[in-house]
Amino acid sequence: MISAIVVNSENLKSQVLAQGALSGFIECARRLGLQPGEDHSAFLRQQQIATFDWAKGRPA
Repeated sequence: MISAIVVNSENLKSQVLAQGALSGFIECARRLGLQPGEDHSAFLRQQQIATFDWAKGRPA
């Protein structure tokens, strides 16, 4: 989910979503049919890694 890399400026370095944003991200994942499991932060990190891996080698 590309929205995994969208964070507010205060959390840019840590790449952590604020709790309200994380809840919305998880709800969106569920609506898309994904299963985020119980560790929502781990799911977010997995999605961030997947997004950056996907973007590698793409034209700028």
